[in-house]
This record gives sequence, structure tokens and C-alpha cells, in this order.
Amino acid sequence: MKSRATTRGGFTLIELLVVIAIISLLSSIVLASLGSARSKAKDAAIIEEMFSIRSAAEIYFQDNGDTYLPVLFYDLSEGVAENICPVDLPGNSMFHANGSSVAKSIHNSIKHATSLTKPNANLCASSQFGYAITILLNEIAQPPNSQTIFCIDHKGTAKKIYLDGFSNYGMVVDEPFGKAVPHCPDS
Repeated sequence: MKSRATTRGGFTLIELLVVIAIISLLSSIVLASLGSARSKAKDAAIIEEMFSIRSAAEIYFQDNGDTYLPVLFYDLSEGVAENICPVDLPGNSMFHANGSSVAKSIHNSIKHATSLTKPNANLCASSQFGYAITILLNEIAQPPNSQTIFCIDHKGTAKKIYLDGFSNYGMVVDEPFGKAVPHCPDS
């Protein structure tokens, strides 16, 4: 009598479950990394827009007789910013959409940068002698009640600032000789 050799025709249930568990674990690790990468990519795009805004603001300054007028300035002394930018209302400051072509460029760049972060998470101020623009980044700051912003100003400053609590987005207003000049903090 001849005996037949038994052959194995597939995988057992345990083997399939182990493979599925391993694939699930690896996919969860990859998805967690992608979320972090997306946030960093948005912050990089925001920072790039801010550099474009800084260049356009210098062109605006030269086109307007070495001044940042007309003024768009909000009282920051109380630590409360009442308005954000870009400004969609009628006007012709460097942050208004219906100003010069350079102002429109600045407006559109700010609008794009703010679309990459939380709504109402930026602040713009200008005076005859300077301007400052801050925007909240997506970066997770430590401790929990802090925030990371990116600030540019007329002095050429472009930097990340880590704030504890929720202040006036890191903007400073000096008043040398009674003239308000918004800018990023020096430290």
C-alpha cells in the first residue's frame, strides 16, 4: 500500500493574525510620523511666506517715500490685539487688498500663510517708522499653555519666538521720541 504525503496548503489562523498585527503596528508608526511631517511642512510654508512678505514690505517702503504710511496700528499696550491681518476692509495700508500692487502681494501672502495655521492667529501693525507681523506656527510648544510664533519686522528680524501664555503675539511697541514703532522682541 502506498501512503500519500500530506502537504500543507496554506497558513494557519495564528500566522495570519500575527502578520496582521505586525502590519497594523507598522502602519500606526508611519501615520504618526506623517502627522508630524505635515505640521512641519505647513510651518516651513508659513516661514517662506513671511520671508516673501518681508521683501515686499521693503519694496512698499521704497515706493512710498521711505515710510510705511498709511498707518495700520492697533493699541498693543493693553496686551490685546483687536484686529488681525490681512485686512479685507477698504483702506490702503500695506496690509489692505485694495492698496498698491505691492500691498496686494503682501495681503495675499499673509492670507496664504494664515490659511496654514489656526484662524485669527496673526497680528500686523505698522507705523510711519516700522512694521511687525507675527503668525502662530503649528509647532507644538512646551509647556502646554505656550505658543510658538514667527515674527518679521522692518529691522530685518525674522525669527521664531516661544511665548508663555497668550500675550500680544510677541510684538513690542517702542515709542522713541513719541513715535510708535512696532517690532519683534530683541531677545
